[in-house]
Amino acid sequence: MPQHEPTAAPSVLHMGGPSSVTAKQTGPGLCDLVRLRPLEFATATKCIVEVWCEALGIRFEDSHQGLAALRAVACSPDADLRSLPAVVPVVLGASAGVPARSNNNPRLAFAVLCRCSDRVFIRDKEPIITLALLEKDYSLALPRKEGRTK
Repeated sequence: MPQHEPTAAPSVLHMGGPSSVTAKQTGPGLCDLVRLRPLEFATATKCIVEVWCEALGIRFEDSHQGLAALRAVACSPDADLRSLPAVVPVVLGASAGVPARSNNNPRLAFAVLCRCSDRVFIRDKEPIITLALLEKDYSLALPRKEGRTK
């Protein structure tokens, strides 16, 4: 996918005379997609609760115990979560056609997943855990930091 660099153009949002405001276009090349799904997704022998428990280093006995343990993790404070923007767009699956990089922090990925809807991540949202949510394949569209490329 081609990179889009920001371009500057005089603003057309003025009420008459020339404007001194410059609008900066930001294209899709100015964000990073970060995938939240664990590397090993649910298989015929493992349920999604067990997969997340393994990814987070939680002992798994059964789905009820596993969900309770996952709820405790989701509600515990995570310093890395505070480093994310307050609101971030969410891409469901690979529908955007842009390759997403994997997240190497399963605890952060889980904390983010529990604060996502199908369209947006809200950092300060109360975490919600359902089996349907745990199976979602989300990626965050994080703003690319200045000077960083793929």
